Amino acid sequence: MPVPFPSPFTASCPNFTVRVSIVKWDAYTITRHLANGAVKISFRGRALAKVTNEKTGEAVIENIGGPANVIFYPNGTGTEEVSGHALVDFTAAVAGAAGVPQLTGVHELIGGIDLTFNSSGLTSFTYVGHVTDVCALLS
Repeated sequence: MPVPFPSPFTASCPNFTVRVSIVKWDAYTITRHLANGAVKISFRGRALAKVTNEKTGEAVIENIGGPANVIFYPNGTGTEEVSGHALVDFTAAVAGAAGVPQLTGVHELIGGIDLTFNSSGLTSFTYVGHVTDVCALLS
């Protein structure tokens, strides 16, 4: 399956930008149309991303393989549940609004992640598990 989002893309750390490139994508999705009109997309498999500091060239490889389930509701809202590995990139404004200002920048999260969103963006975010500050690794 092709990568379901643009790669590479740029993300922000507090004092520099990083380039995120998918280096391994042995993942697949399952799409289900639910009775209530929602669409559920399940991601499974192995995926790795290379995160490179654009100033120094230093890089790390992060596991981003999930698994994850995303549900898009007809009213424009949605939920995402991750029970494994994920890479998040939050601006200070988004992280603050979601109640997780400590996650400003790029982080790998391992564990349980639940978030909700609407057409304006992220509305809530909770997680339990291990956090790696990728920006700190590359600074």
